[in-house]
Amino acid sequence: MNRGPEILGQYMHSMTIIRNLCAHGSRIYNRLFEQKPSLNKKEQALLIRREDGTMDNAHFFGFFLIMRRLLPAENFVEMKEAIIALMGKYPFVRMDYYGFRDDWKEKL
Repeated sequence: MNRGPEILGQYMHSMTIIRNLCAHGSRIYNRLFEQKPSLNKKEQALLIRREDGTMDNAHFFGFFLIMRRLLPAENFVEMKEAIIALMGKYPFVRMDYYGFRDDWKEKL
């Protein structure tokens, strides 16, 4: 069965959540999302693992992985570089509160 339209619908719903939060000035820092994006096994392997071995797909990083899939490669690279620049500007911000692993830059 072709699940393409269903998965695209899930992705668009996920992006709508992020868009609405950002457009209305809500925070995404240390926010747990009830609507978790549907990720494939490669993407799931990039998530932070908790001590009990379960994956953390409730933070922003899961949505970031969806953006990686939906955006043209050059646009995703620009967004990644912008985040890295912000990390340099604000080094006190803990990226794990967004669900980013310590080695995310090398893995993506």
